[in-house]
Amino acid sequence: MTVDVNVSSESECIFRECKKCGASKLKQYLLDQNPDMKWDKTVQWHQWEEVQDKDSKKIDYDRRLYVSTLTELVILFVETVTMMSWHLFNFK
Repeated sequence: MTVDVNVSSESECIFRECKKCGASKLKQYLLDQNPDMKWDKTVQWHQWEEVQDKDSKKIDYDRRLYVSTLTELVILFVETVTMMSWHLFNFK
């Protein structure tokens, strides 16, 4: 597989610095698409977390329940998307 990379603009996308498609655009898109949403509403959601057993040092994953506002959930989502920049770059 050959990937043609234009270093100046493509790398900006990879590192989430692109003005055209950065993660901040995602947050604004979600807000714009849902103008009637009650963003201060409390929601429950689950997230997988890595946990390590103290004795065996074995790593496992637990599904944890969280409660936050919808706004806080969107912010966390955008932060997570930002960390996945290489995957987003390939998807783009």
